[in-house]
Amino acid sequence: MIADRDRALLHAQIEILDPALRSHIGKVAAAVEASRGKHTATVVDRKASEDERIRAAARQSVCLEAITTACDALFAESVGVLPVHLSDEQTGRKSKTTR
Repeated sequence: MIADRDRALLHAQIEILDPALRSHIGKVAAAVEASRGKHTATVVDRKASEDERIRAAARQSVCLEAITTACDALFAESVGVLPVHLSDEQTGRKSKTTR
């Protein structure tokens, strides 16, 4: 799954020429890169103290939130730029109903 994500990011960085989208793709790539590090191993290291593991999990949570935020911004920008129709079902997002 991580390899698929990295491959998709690489393809996006190579193939997408729109400056606004490229900027957002760069932000996603930077957030992903920032999420990689020694702190990720601490979460599963049973020799690490409970406090170390909790702090590592908190750092991971912050990194994942940054990735999600960057991906959401990329998605929002792409809807306005790309000539495609994406339904909520295709994107995996929950539809918002108005009443």
